[in-house]
Amino acid sequence: MFSPSIKEVKEIAKNEEYKRIPISYELFSDIATPIEVLRILKGISNHCYMLESIEDAEKWGRYSFLGFDPLLEFTCQDGVVKIKGDADFNEFNDDLVTIETDNPSVIIKDLILKNKSPKLDYLPPFTGGFVGYFAYDYIKYSEPSLNLDAENQDQFKDIDLMLFDKVIAFDNFRQKIIIISNIKTDDLENNYKRACDELKDIANLIKNGKKTEIESLKLKSEFKPVFSREKYCDMVE
Repeated sequence: MFSPSIKEVKEIAKNEEYKRIPISYELFSDIATPIEVLRILKGISNHCYMLESIEDAEKWGRYSFLGFDPLLEFTCQDGVVKIKGDADFNEFNDDLVTIETDNPSVIIKDLILKNKSPKLDYLPPFTGGFVGYFAYDYIKYSEPSLNLDAENQDQFKDIDLMLFDKVIAFDNFRQKIIIISNIKTDDLENNYKRACDELKDIANLIKNGKKTEIESLKLKSEFKPVFSREKYCDMVE
């Protein structure tokens, strides 16, 4: 059974604040583990993730979240934002956009508003959106007075995010897998049908998909300390 129903979706869509609506489908979670599903997703998408919720330092949280096949890639480095992906889901109507800015958070907020969805009580707290990281150097955009102009030796981007409209959530409390696909609020009938078909395809993938092997990490060089033992001891003292 798909939730919400098409009738409920039409009611939700009357609120013009929402640009997308999450549609969900449930399975029992005894058919696969989050790691097994991640191995399946790695075989069909170059971009996938797994996030574990945690309640405190001692306990695992209720949910494990997985996603794949992002709509958009959003990166920023040294004030240059690049947005790559589905033009229908960004405000610039282009599949590759480059923008110079001193405040990338404004662009991120605009993208979030354009893809805003309702919070439904029976769904997990995360039903889709941006996944990625903000580097430590991101603070230079909110605190330019710090003058952080040191060389970026590790070549980390200041921001590296991807926008996911499909989520696979393991509910460890209810022992269910909740598959979520977000639809746009235009052409609701057709979008709803496509989402239902997509959810069934993802369910079949979880049940029958081929699990890829995750390669072990390999050292490409010897470990080299940044400081000598003597210098490190001096710094500690």
